[in-house]
Amino acid sequence: MLGNILGQFAAGCDRTILGAPMWYNGLPMDSNCAIKMDGMDMTQFVSIIVSNIIQIMLVLSAWICTGMIIYAGYQLVTSGGDAARVAKGKKTIVGAIIGLIISILGAAIVNFIASVLWPNG
Repeated sequence: MLGNILGQFAAGCDRTILGAPMWYNGLPMDSNCAIKMDGMDMTQFVSIIVSNIIQIMLVLSAWICTGMIIYAGYQLVTSGGDAARVAKGKKTIVGAIIGLIISILGAAIVNFIASVLWPNG
């Protein structure tokens, strides 16, 4: 479906930054990587962009979660055995993981709804 559409366009123009795709990845492009709309309707165009934005948000949430876990680890290491600071570090880790799970579930729900509403796009 969408994977077939993405595979037939200029793969050399697809870029990523820290694992996140650029918003235009998968769109039809000419040899200069300029976007062209030849042979693509607006539904396909929008679905590719929305898919890229969802992937960008997932990668961003994963990076934020990683940063929060590193920060929580720092809190735990520098707690000096203080029970309140240890509890705060553990709470930060749990919050980061819960946030990541919520963002993954949100993306899965959006993808499911999109596949039901637009099965061919």
